[in-house]
Amino acid sequence: MTRTKTSSHTPVWYVKLFMFVWLAAIIVIGMANGIPVHSAPLAAYNVTLTANNFSSPLLTVTADNLSNPDHALFALHNGTLLWYGVTFQSAPAGLTPGAADTHDLVTNALLAPQMLLPPVGVLPFDQANGNTNNEALHLAVTFSGPLQQLTLTLSPLETHAVTLDIINLLIQMLGQQHASVQVGLLSPGMMQQVFAATTNMNDLGMLVNNYRLVLQSVSDTTKILQYAYACAVNLASLLADSSEQTMLADLLWNIMGKVVTQASILDAIRSIGQSQFGLAVEGFIANEGLALSTSLLQPTNPTILLQTNSTVTPTPSPTFSLFGPTTVTTPGLVTPILSPVGTATPTIAISATPDPQPTVVPTATAHP
Repeated sequence: MTRTKTSSHTPVWYVKLFMFVWLAAIIVIGMANGIPVHSAPLAAYNVTLTANNFSSPLLTVTADNLSNPDHALFALHNGTLLWYGVTFQSAPAGLTPGAADTHDLVTNALLAPQMLLPPVGVLPFDQANGNTNNEALHLAVTFSGPLQQLTLTLSPLETHAVTLDIINLLIQMLGQQHASVQVGLLSPGMMQQVFAATTNMNDLGMLVNNYRLVLQSVSDTTKILQYAYACAVNLASLLADSSEQTMLADLLWNIMGKVVTQASILDAIRSIGQSQFGLAVEGFIANEGLALSTSLLQPTNPTILLQTNSTVTPTPSPTFSLFGPTTVTTPGLVTPILSPVGTATPTIAISATPDPQPTVVPTATAHP
């Protein structure tokens, strides 16, 4: 009888089969122990508003509706007699407040070239705000993620704001007894035209600068009188200069909505320019500046901070690993990280010596 010998060497495919079974068993055990592989959801965020240095009850800010970060709504309310310039900074750059409503005539008209918050008694209507009548800007901003900020600063000493204060003073000096006549400021593009015209009027520019100094000199009566006198000199020059008389008449005619003839405005300017009003104007400007400075000006301008904050609390997120569970501590999107336990570099070895993760070593047996 012939005896057939079986090879004592294990075929290569047999070893590979055992390796595959071993790896599959590790994966199944890991999944059974609750180590799923998944990606974390996008972080959610909300919007908060913080107001600082609003010391006067006549100047306020309200958070109208911050529930939607894509269209966060807030409003600035002004019950004072001064215009306020509004500047803003953002992180990241490019966050810009706009009108909350495209049909809001006041807000849309006063956003460019410089955002301005109007005083009471200038525009043809006041907007009700509880028990008081305040002019307001109703604004909106679009955020696109967490950790974004928009900071707005209000200043009554901003150049455009002081320019409009002087224009209001000139309208009163010309004999306009009725308030809320500056309807022309709400015409499309009128603000740009006003400030473009004032850059060509030297006496008006000096008057604006000296009136700003009057408002800044609340703590020094001597300086207030000094700058008030300078304002009276600038005003006399403005009303006596024939070229600036014409430019001023055209400017006021547009601002007042062209309801008064340009010729009548020019006649009033020339009439005042020929009168001796210097001492009276000096006293009026000094008293007005002192009253407004004491009640409204403060060392630090009012600011509003809108920011987005994540509403998701980072928690350890398990990820799949052949060498044990790991956790991801980076907030936001999860990137799975394989982190072996006990060794710096993971290796797979077949050995007859038991180790923390036993391996299966197949042996071949000869059969007779």
